[in-house]
Amino acid sequence: SVSEARPRYYPLYPPTVALLYSPLGRLPYEAALLCWWLLQGAGFLLAGYLLLGLIKPAPAWRRTACLALAAFAPVFYTFLNGQMAPLLLLVFFAGLQSHRLNRRLLAGCLLSLLALKPQFAVVPAPWILLRRDGRAAAGFGIGLLLQAGLVAAFLGPDLLVAYAGNYPIFVKL
Repeated sequence: SVSEARPRYYPLYPPTVALLYSPLGRLPYEAALLCWWLLQGAGFLLAGYLLLGLIKPAPAWRRTACLALAAFAPVFYTFLNGQMAPLLLLVFFAGLQSHRLNRRLLAGCLLSLLALKPQFAVVPAPWILLRRDGRAAAGFGIGLLLQAGLVAAFLGPDLLVAYAGNYPIFVKL
């Protein structure tokens, strides 16, 4: 029960994150950590490769660009701290590339995955709204509904209600 000694817990991350981490949660800690670090390393390598392909540095600068990406302190600390940044960076890149290729519904769906870390969804949502991009907005909404549906199917709808009930803005709606 909630008391002064045991205050109420307000989770920042939505229940969808539990679905992301649940397969790792079934492994022993050391194995889960190794798997997560391998996934992060692969994510950063893929993101670096895609970004290098996008910026196309001159051949003489390619090695310098690779070293700069690898030595960038936030990347290193994000990796050590086990953050979701590599996954979300790839999602962001894929969403922007889909939008650039005029696959706006898909772009919105992909960008909605940034809501795994809600503060990251603050960037694409206004961008989509200010552009008055109805297809991307619809994709964003569909993506959020699909995430909620997955949570309801695998973890139960009560978890979504409890999560939303923690935040007064949702209770007033």
